[in-house]
Amino acid sequence: MASYDIDAFLERESLTLAKTSKRAAAFFIDSLLLAVIAIVIHYEAFQALTVHATAEAQIAFQSEILLTYLPLAFVYQALFVTLYGATIGKIIVKIRIIDMRSGDTPRLETAIGRSVVRIISEVVFNLGFLWAFFTPYTQAWHDLFARTLVIDA
Repeated sequence: MASYDIDAFLERESLTLAKTSKRAAAFFIDSLLLAVIAIVIHYEAFQALTVHATAEAQIAFQSEILLTYLPLAFVYQALFVTLYGATIGKIIVKIRIIDMRSGDTPRLETAIGRSVVRIISEVVFNLGFLWAFFTPYTQAWHDLFARTLVIDA
């Protein structure tokens, strides 16, 4: 979709793009939720860490959490985007994701592709998210890849 098509689509459907601040708040809520779940899954290892834990033990724990967090984030994003067009964080801040081609909630294959690229964005120092500051429709890498927009709900 060319930029004039997107503008016309947004105007025709009376849609407003979500502000970056709302997207950041949703990202924070979702990340916190997933981190807590990952820590609960590895609670025994978390409990074993003390102020006197070695650097190696801390790194091992962080790796364990990361290896749980990333697949959990993938499933969480793909599932919630497919079912609701939004994650819990997005629901709380009242924004949602739409497919630019249809204007509807993204289909499963779109949500899966979006989720994969979103994980890549996280792994490369969140550069994919920062990209949204430099695109006309505040699209991060995963939005550009999946051809989605984040709008006010």
